[in-house]
Amino acid sequence: MKNSNINLDATINFSPLSTSNPTTDKQVSELINTPNCDGSITSESVPGGISLSQIEISNKAELTLKMPSGKNQALQFIYCREGEALIKLTNTDCRKNLGSFQTAIVSGDESSDVHLYIKPNQTCSLSVISVDKTIATKDEANFDLTDHLVKLITNGDNDAKVCHVGSRNLGIGMAVKELSELKGEGLARELILAGKVRVILGLEYQQYLNDKELENVKPSALTKSEMRRVSTLIEEIKANPGAEYTVTSLSRKACLSENKLQEGFKELFGRTVTDCIRNIRLEEAEELLKTTEMNVSEVVYTVGFVSRSYFSKIFKTKYNCSPSFYRTNLRHAQVA
Repeated sequence: MKNSNINLDATINFSPLSTSNPTTDKQVSELINTPNCDGSITSESVPGGISLSQIEISNKAELTLKMPSGKNQALQFIYCREGEALIKLTNTDCRKNLGSFQTAIVSGDESSDVHLYIKPNQTCSLSVISVDKTIATKDEANFDLTDHLVKLITNGDNDAKVCHVGSRNLGIGMAVKELSELKGEGLARELILAGKVRVILGLEYQQYLNDKELENVKPSALTKSEMRRVSTLIEEIKANPGAEYTVTSLSRKACLSENKLQEGFKELFGRTVTDCIRNIRLEEAEELLKTTEMNVSEVVYTVGFVSRSYFSKIFKTKYNCSPSFYRTNLRHAQVA
């Protein structure tokens, strides 16, 4: 990793790493240090013409992030973890707000560039996955799903303008958070990074399809503050899945009506409150079966289920085998 200071008062030229150049550093960290702005931009290359950038900015005045210009601009998948930004395509009428928990897919063309205006007096955190739209044409032999994704969004035109801001999606945010917390080094880290980036691209594309289907549906009635409260609840449930939870107790804790709580869970996770809690407990149970010496009964009660038979039934539905079978065969696989 190399470090460099960016000493610009109002504009930063954002340049994600390119994997098309084998001499490019795999990871670069740039420190932002101006009278009105502090922060950092860390970029990392991913095989397949992809780069991942994590942007953290605290600014007192408006700041402009200029994406690379010219023909065949990369397709940018942007997720806003915190704060707000305004997306503009220069020389066009495209001006769209990007708020917390929202995702955007943007790309300019030969006559228009992508600018992100970071609003003043805030902390803004953005995750940007940049996909080189020309990789498929350079290497048809290695054409993969990422290339197919680009063609679907751009209709096969590498110089197409794209400017889409999607609905709020906390599921993508949780995947992005896991990515930012990724540790390790070497080949193992590169493989995990590449897999997680493609998972996020899949979630982004699914959100894009959902938004297209729901363009005429009225927007959510929940505010950003209410969404954050729902997000906090999920983090608490994941940290302590074995506790007793009810819709009533959770709605009181979040200071939301039960209807608004359900709406928030459905919008952010595509599940009801009860379904979401059940899924979190199942995933925790699967992890305990895999990493501890607990027997099935101990796992059942640790994660908050009260019936072993019910747990076995829903575990089999999710993982296509019984908990006992899963544990036994996993152990055999580890020994082998």
